Formats: sequence, C-alpha cells, structure tokens
Amino acid sequence: MLDFAYVTANNTLPNLNSLVNAGVLAFDTETTGVNVAKDKPLGFSLASSPNSAYYTYMTNRFMLDLLADESKVKIGHNVKFDRSMLKKYGVTVDNVCCTMIAAHLLEEVGLSLESLLRRYIGGYNLDVKFFKEFNKPIKYATLQEMGNHFGAHAAATLALWNVLQRELRINNLWSVFWKIEMPIVPVLSDMELDGALIDQDELNRLGRYYDEQISNYEGVLFAYTKRKDINFNSADRAAEVLYEQFKVPKPPKSMKDLWTEKGRPTVDKSYLEQFKSRYPIINYYLEYKGYRHLKDTYVDGIMERLVDGRIHTNFNQTRTRTGRLSSTDPNLQNIPMRAAEGRKIRKAFIAPEDKYIIKADMNQIEMRKMACLSKCSPLIEAFKAGRDIHTETAIRAYGDPKRRADGKTLGFKLIYGGGDEEQQAVLFRIYPEVKAWTDSMQNEFEIMGYAKTHYGRRRHLGDFSHMSRKEIAHACREGVSTMDQGSCAEYLKVGMRKVWNKIKNSSVKMLLQVHDELVFECPKVDVPEVVEMLKQDMTYNELEVPLTVAISIGRNWADQYEIGKH
Repeated sequence: MLDFAYVTANNTLPNLNSLVNAGVLAFDTETTGVNVAKDKPLGFSLASSPNSAYYTYMTNRFMLDLLADESKVKIGHNVKFDRSMLKKYGVTVDNVCCTMIAAHLLEEVGLSLESLLRRYIGGYNLDVKFFKEFNKPIKYATLQEMGNHFGAHAAATLALWNVLQRELRINNLWSVFWKIEMPIVPVLSDMELDGALIDQDELNRLGRYYDEQISNYEGVLFAYTKRKDINFNSADRAAEVLYEQFKVPKPPKSMKDLWTEKGRPTVDKSYLEQFKSRYPIINYYLEYKGYRHLKDTYVDGIMERLVDGRIHTNFNQTRTRTGRLSSTDPNLQNIPMRAAEGRKIRKAFIAPEDKYIIKADMNQIEMRKMACLSKCSPLIEAFKAGRDIHTETAIRAYGDPKRRADGKTLGFKLIYGGGDEEQQAVLFRIYPEVKAWTDSMQNEFEIMGYAKTHYGRRRHLGDFSHMSRKEIAHACREGVSTMDQGSCAEYLKVGMRKVWNKIKNSSVKMLLQVHDELVFECPKVDVPEVVEMLKQDMTYNELEVPLTVAISIGRNWADQYEIGKH
C-alpha cells in the first residue's frame, strides 16, 4: 500500500523520478495549527512540476530526504514556517526560496497564495482538485482526499515561483532576494524555535506592580471626571470623556487617519500629547493607558504564550517597506528601549544556569550610514575620531556638551525627519551637507519614482506630479528612511547570517533581534570566543565610516556590563 497520494492537473500519472532528478522542489506542510512552538506537522506536499504533486505523511523517509537534500532549492509560500515545522520533526531544510518574500519585494499588498495566483496566473485552475474549497478547514478521511486538497498547494507555489522569478529579474531584485532575504530565513526559523527563557516569578512581580499602577491611575481618572461608570480601557468611552466632557480639541476631519471608520476621533498618544499641558486629564489617561498596554502585552501576553518556559516570537520579513524585521505574537521590538519600564521587562529575559545573555548592539548604525550617504564631513570626522556623536551635536548646536540629550533628539530628527522649523534650521546649520544631500535626493526620487537600499531593495514613492507639497515632503522622508534604515537592516542581516553559520550546530543560540540589537544565549565557557566572533562578524567595514558593535553580558537582558567595543 502506497504511503503517498498524488494529484495532477491533466490526469496523467506523475513520475517519482522527477522528484529525485529535480533541482527545484516546492513543498508545503500541513500542521495542527500555525503556532511554531505548540503545533506539530501532520504531513506535507511535494512538487517538481506545476502540473502534479504528491502528498504524504511525516513517516515517508524517502520524501523527507529529498527535502533535506541541500543541493536542491526548496520553494515554499511562507517557507520559514514550513522549515520550522519540519525541523521540529528532526528534518533540516535549508537552501530555501520563499514566494511570499519575493512578492513582498515586488511590493505586492496581498501576499496570500490565493491572491497572488489570481494576480499573476489568472488562468490557473482554482477549481476541482487544484484549490477546491481553498483554505477552508476540512477533515478528510483518506490520504487521497488529503492529497486532492493539500497536494495542489505545492504545485501552485511552483507555478507562482516560475512567474515571480522573472519579475524579480526584470525589477533588478534578484540579487537582494538571494543575497539578503533568503539567507536570513533559516536564521529566523532557528531563533523562533529556540525562544528566550523567561523568569516567570519576575514577570509575575512585574504584573502585580502594573496592576497597582493601573488601579491608581484609574482611581485618579474616576475622581477627576467625577464618574465611576467609565471603562477607560475602551477607546470609545475614553474618547467620549476627553472630547465631549473635557472638550479636548478634535482633529480636523480632513485628517482621516485620526478618525476611526465609525467616526470616532483618535485617542492615540501621538495626537493627545500636544494638549496635555492644557488638559491634565490627558496625562492621567496616557499613564493609565501606558501601564495597561505594558501589562497586557509584556506580562499577560508573554505568560499566555510560554512553551516550556520560553517565549517564541515571530520574526517577519514581509511587514515593513524598508526591509527591517518586525516581531509579532508578541511584539518584542516595541519594548521601551531605554525607559525604566522597558528595563523591568527585559529583566525577565534570563539565561539558564551556567549560561549568559550576550547583547551585541550596532553602534549608532543609522547615524553612521547617514554620514556616509550625505558625505557629511563633521559627522564622518567625529565617528572616525571615536567622539560621542550626540555630545558632538550638542556642542555644534548649542555650544554646551551638557545638552547631550537635546543633541540626541536632533540626531534622531536627522535620521527620521520631522521636527519643528527651529530644529530643522539648527540641524541644517550644523550639518549643511545633509541638507544638500536630502534636497538632491528629492530630485532623484521625483525622476525615478522610488528609493533604493544598498543591496537594491526598492520602495516606490508615488507620482510626485500628482502630490501636494506636504505629500511630496512625506514621500521624500520615506525615501531617505528607506535608503538609511533599509540599508542598515541589510547590513544587520548579513552579519546575522555570518554569525549563524558559525553557531548553528552549537549550544550558542541567537534569541532575539530588536532593531539594531542582537541577543544571544551562551554557555559561560564559550563567552570569550563568541565575543571575539561578534566583534569580527558584526562589524561592517565597506563604508567610509565602519559600522561597529558594542558587546555586553549579563545573567539577564537588562543587567549587563559592556565587555567589548569594536
């Protein structure tokens, strides 16, 4: 009795030799769910042709060995998830190719397999055996019934890839796809599978502290409003109090992003903060809301997702237009970076006994890249001399090194844009070359219509001829951000892959990536060797200003001392 089923588009018998001889295979796993940490693989489909596919159980060693063959390219849609599921079963699938990431590079909005098939292969048969009742939860009694439904996913993925690879070449995205995005897939897969160890007692203590703060601010809000019937955790009720009872100015109707679809004005911090000096209730509400968010996301959100005492976040390559990685379920990249509350949360991320947490932080990477892009002499000289760039900015702007915090704020305005007219005037006075460069880039963006990263990722900015001055300014900030942040994201991915190549079969684990920071779990005995490796592999010397790394170590993510700077 065969332990596999097959499905074809033209009723011809497939040939197993085609799988063996193929240099490219498409595959898709079927699982008990979509949680990498908790769920398990049930079976998988495999295809070497867009016209036929096989479906089999996880016990089929012959087909599992085909997936483990590193000489073959393995194509999947959201391939990181499929790789992770197979690795949980003991099968390592590398040399992978992801159609979802390819579509993201092409700036597609709908990234589901079904929507992309409709977009690129309009005549592809979505009926009968291929995608019958696509993506609906159906229970099948026989292997062949499962093959009829699931087997076609692999064949369709291969058909999609045949189109997308041509589009990647036409749009000059082939190199960034294979040199930057695909090499990082197994790195992120392993990071998600390993997860970070959590001190549950510490997190519970933090939860009790947040509950006290929430209760305190809720009491203040009740007293201030003279009402105890308001649920301030409801955005609708909070808006009612702020805008109706206390008459906080509502955003203009023309600013549609500040109004919900139901016609309620925003209660977001970014809008309300401008009025907090005039309306004290805003301060109380934002404090309440902040503690509620911290409790829900970083205490309850982590505790309910723990598996074997570890938190397994998802690292996404298809959520940002600059190419930066993002984190979901939970979002560990939004932990307040330097605030006291962020430190309390990071303290719960710990190393097992006889191990340490090592943190590698790329030193002011985006500021360094901005210096190189704009060829700004004062910035380049300061970095090369090893001077503190925020103090340098404070001296140039205010003549006062003690105003380092203000210098740091100005530096962020330089990278991310924005700021009031006075701040912009100061910035362009002290760093005129940055002003000249950003002006020249506006002309280039207008001609080309897109911004490009170091390795070639593109971000289309729109048709400037149909934009208002405000829209053009916003598009240019996005373009500059893509060139700076997007390129830095690529340098970080290159470094991550270098490090992973050396630690992937060891007891050293890369756990987290948070913007420009990497977090590792390392046995005590390996610390000196790993520190030296990070100094070497995370440093990027191909720019006029080298991108360097600061390394620190501790028993948890918060309490660290710096042991290496390179």
